[in-house]
Amino acid sequence: MTREEIQCLLQDLMARAHAAWGPRCGDGPQIRMNLRGRAAGQARCGVIRLNPALLNDHPDQWKPTLIHELAHVLAARLFPGCRPHGLEWRRINLELGGVDSVCHSMDTTRHRVRRTRYFEYLTSSGARVWLSSVRHRRAQARLRTTGDSGYRLRRNQELILEWTGTSELR
Repeated sequence: MTREEIQCLLQDLMARAHAAWGPRCGDGPQIRMNLRGRAAGQARCGVIRLNPALLNDHPDQWKPTLIHELAHVLAARLFPGCRPHGLEWRRINLELGGVDSVCHSMDTTRHRVRRTRYFEYLTSSGARVWLSSVRHRRAQARLRTTGDSGYRLRRNQELILEWTGTSELR
């Protein structure tokens, strides 16, 4: 589906929303085609992100995905504080012609998922622990700036002393 076709579908859906709920629906959300991984779509702060690689593999899923994500945007505007897939969202989704499902069933085996690298450290008690890449960077930054590791696993618990040099993807 081309960007123009998506915009046309969005305009039709917004016209349907305005007919049902009036001007509180606001303007149509911004559409971005930059989502990756296994999610087909995502809606946050009036922006809908779609996964073009996944949806191009399943062209019949463009419309249900756009309706699903638009229902999130409209639910947040019409019913602030409502649950992500709660009753209000469900009503909006069905009114716009969406399916009564919160998850897609598309085959995602070809689509990459981010994997986190973990780093093995020794603690002050001699135990070996694995830190995620974020915590590894924090521990290394503290070591560079202060000269001592001083990085604790949790408040008032063991100090991380040194990196063993081992890492792995999980």
